[in-house]
Amino acid sequence: MAIRQLVAWILLALAVISCQFCGFANGEFCQKVNTTEGVGLPYIPPSYQTRIEMNILTKNQTYEFQEWFDGYLGNVRIRRYQKDGEIDDYIYNNATREIYVIFNDLVCLVINMTGKTDLDLLFGVDGRLLPSSALMLRFSKEFGMEYRNKSIVRGITVDYWYSCQTWKERKAVFEVHWYFSASSWNTPYDVNLPVRAEVIGEAGDVSNPRKFHMIYDFVSFRDVLMAENTIFDTPTGVYCEDRMQVQKPPELPAVMSYTQEMLVHDPALEMVQYGNVYYDGSQFLVKYQFRDPNGDTKPPFYNPGSMTVIQDFTTGISYFIDDLIGNCTDKPISNDFFDTEDPPIKDRPGWDIIELRSPKDLFRIDETYQFTGKRVVRGIPIHRYISLRKDYEIKGRPGMNFTFEYEMLDPRVSEVVLGKNKINQGKNIPVQLRITNYKSLGQIDDPTFNYQEVYNFYNFDTQVEPDAEKDFDQLQPYDLDVTQCYAKAERKNILIRFLNGGIYDKYVKGSQNLFIRRATKVLANADLGFVNPIRFQRVRLDYDDVFIYLIFTLLDGPHPYAQFNRLTGPNRYIESAEQTANVASELDCLRRCNSLLMPPCNSVAFCPGSKSGSNCLLSSSFKKDTENPDKTHQCSVLIRPVSVIRPDALELSLETAFDLLVTYVDSSLFRVPMEKITPETGNIDIVNITALDIEQFEVRPNVDLALTGRHLFQFEVTKSAGMPPTRAMLDALSVDDCAEACLGNADFECKSFTYCYSLGQCLLNDASPREQPDKVVQRGLCNLYDKTELGLFTKEPGLSRLIDVHKDLQLVDTDRECAAACVGSSPSKPCRSFDICDFGEGLKKFCYLSASHKSDDSVKSEPNLNCTHYSRSFTTDFKQQFKVSQPDLSAYTATHSDLNLDYCSRRCVEDYGEKCNGFYYCEPYNGNEVRSTCSIRVPGVALVTKPSGSSGVPSCAYYSRQYDTDGSIWIERNDSVNPGDTIGLSAVATVLAVLGILLVSILVGMGFIGIYLYCKNRPLQMEEPGVQFSR
Repeated sequence: MAIRQLVAWILLALAVISCQFCGFANGEFCQKVNTTEGVGLPYIPPSYQTRIEMNILTKNQTYEFQEWFDGYLGNVRIRRYQKDGEIDDYIYNNATREIYVIFNDLVCLVINMTGKTDLDLLFGVDGRLLPSSALMLRFSKEFGMEYRNKSIVRGITVDYWYSCQTWKERKAVFEVHWYFSASSWNTPYDVNLPVRAEVIGEAGDVSNPRKFHMIYDFVSFRDVLMAENTIFDTPTGVYCEDRMQVQKPPELPAVMSYTQEMLVHDPALEMVQYGNVYYDGSQFLVKYQFRDPNGDTKPPFYNPGSMTVIQDFTTGISYFIDDLIGNCTDKPISNDFFDTEDPPIKDRPGWDIIELRSPKDLFRIDETYQFTGKRVVRGIPIHRYISLRKDYEIKGRPGMNFTFEYEMLDPRVSEVVLGKNKINQGKNIPVQLRITNYKSLGQIDDPTFNYQEVYNFYNFDTQVEPDAEKDFDQLQPYDLDVTQCYAKAERKNILIRFLNGGIYDKYVKGSQNLFIRRATKVLANADLGFVNPIRFQRVRLDYDDVFIYLIFTLLDGPHPYAQFNRLTGPNRYIESAEQTANVASELDCLRRCNSLLMPPCNSVAFCPGSKSGSNCLLSSSFKKDTENPDKTHQCSVLIRPVSVIRPDALELSLETAFDLLVTYVDSSLFRVPMEKITPETGNIDIVNITALDIEQFEVRPNVDLALTGRHLFQFEVTKSAGMPPTRAMLDALSVDDCAEACLGNADFECKSFTYCYSLGQCLLNDASPREQPDKVVQRGLCNLYDKTELGLFTKEPGLSRLIDVHKDLQLVDTDRECAAACVGSSPSKPCRSFDICDFGEGLKKFCYLSASHKSDDSVKSEPNLNCTHYSRSFTTDFKQQFKVSQPDLSAYTATHSDLNLDYCSRRCVEDYGEKCNGFYYCEPYNGNEVRSTCSIRVPGVALVTKPSGSSGVPSCAYYSRQYDTDGSIWIERNDSVNPGDTIGLSAVATVLAVLGILLVSILVGMGFIGIYLYCKNRPLQMEEPGVQFSR
């Protein structure tokens, strides 16, 4: 009431200001004149904006106004400035014939102009509401306009016009003296600008006439509207309660995803926060990824990294996933997230249920929103809607009102989002939301408190009619990875095989996502007893020439404690228990509740001290405020947060579910329907791809692991490829173990291997893809690794080191050929480095082999843009195993001083050959004149792992040998040999010794590989394409 009284006062004051001459007309004050012929009236543009200073000389008062007039659409806005910074706005909306009276951007009153009001004085002339611009300024032939002469006003040369007019509505007579800029006076526009209007008149009866005298000065007059799209809109944050509803807010789709940017403007906080939201009302799933700025002090993870929250309303479980470490915890859904609400249960008072907000409820869009006009936000054309909300709160400020102002994309604008969906043309989607505390007089809101949240929505992807088979941007339950919330014993890795025989290329290729979605539908079919498809995780599709593989992880049923909220407080109980039982624990009571179908069990009370003989009470009620009638014992009460969506189905245990799947597949009931359309005829060819068998396997490597490892540097990778036939196959290996198996294989020369990440499958091959490129095939989730000798060298582009040294020139096509020639050089003519020089397209590359090495002092280098230098990286042949302080290396007679680490590696390999098992490298210490020592470990010399305790001995690192000179796995030599015997041998003796050692090493190596594979439980299979799994 206070607001309306205030606005009524404003209207009355404005009417008084607008009509200082209200009363009875005195027709003798002046006489109407004829319009002067031959002199054209100044042009009044149909639309204009100006500032007006109104001086009332008879009252010693000055007022200041701004006016915007649109003669095309018939809209007008008048702004009055008052003392103390107060502003009144009067906006006339010709489309709805409404006037919005706004005081200080706070109070808004809507006045319907279909009837007579005092505001007719403000927006009408002679009973005509909002006539032309000339009539609004009372400068028109129909008033009689007499040209007098030129004059000077405010220093401006003007044309002076005179008129005598009456105001019928107020029965007043007055003179109007108009002054327009003369044509000889230059103005910013091609019109004669109004400069001043002086009004002199009288009103009242004949016996007591009341005179008035007002001067209107026009400043900054413009013949165009500078903000024509927005000037007639109500200001941001102003809600006009009784405004006519001309356009309803748009309907939001059931499936949507977007990135939001939240800006908080608070007296105590200025913050920008980002989040990714995925909402699927058709599958009752919500995924929210965000970062809490105070996450390091909050549960459940206490770290500042980003977090993913997955809300599964099918089971009532929230999954919290730590994106930084990967930890996961599950707990009942609560109502403290934006996507949940407590619906009123009218027929069940006291019930407490949480539901997924509908799309409208999620954005708080309802019938109270008013369309306020079109604008441009972030450079995007939008439609604006506003609502006054009483259902929104911020902490510490209960009972406040807020305005929600949505900027929705103009339907004419096309939105091109990332993904595979069609362009979102014609869809109204949110672009921005502004939430502002509503400060209005007469309400309890704190007028000094300023709070605003701004949400910017980006990449807003929608699906009006969600179709999991067509909308491949719509996330599926198996895309929401909650695997880490379940222990290893609570999940099974499963492989389902289908015969290929060309089916993949004809029906599946190009539609892999569709195949996976349809196969998952079969898995989640109600006939198999699964309520929640989120139990199927990490679904992948792979294939080869023989089979199509569907690979997934099956999770156990939901954790009971994650499905129920525990009530706090003493003497809790549940009413109207439909069933009772006597169980061993509270967990068993929850499991008993989950086993009930009709009626569904929604709450339990576990009363271990009950005298009734039944300590587990089960009820379909959600009521939470019942007290325990028997206060002699305590009961723990747990209630579901959501109403079960599928009360007619049970979640099977992991073992039972797997056994049922096996039966389903073995009965040839697992069929995935696929179709292919023939473009020429339009015929649809449909096939049901039937599962052949199902297996369980143990290891499930991550497909997205980085392609690095201790042994992988010797291989070049080709992604999504393989190379049959396979010489040997190993199971349950990591990719780096597979590389090690290839390097250490003694049965044949392994030149490449295929590794399938989805199965942990390692396929060794004695051919290289370089030698047989036609044998390379596409493998969806596999990578092909080709052995390359380049991994044994350090690359230095744009440099040639082989200057003034012995060089052996060869012509090659690739750098790899040159590296292979260097590795394969004879002991009598060793190769330690090479230059590869390319002198033009179509020409062979020059390969310069040399026995020199970059560690030699005599080796020089110079820049050469055509060449690349490769030096043998001897340190890659070794791996640091441990460090020991002050070791006793007195038994190590093969000790060298003043070497760097690379040269020490080289001395071990070259000088000791097959005797080099490793070395100790000791850094310089305490200013000792010896800068470093290199002690070679040869057969018969034990490792030193304990410190000697002697002073003056440095800390040393032991490096064990990993590779032979050809890059194969090194097998340590253990025969007893004097450490110094190899030094000084003749060439013939050295060759014989090497041959003998090689023979022994082959035998020992085969034994070690067999032991290695046996101990790792990796059966080596020759010429066998099948995969080893256990059911």
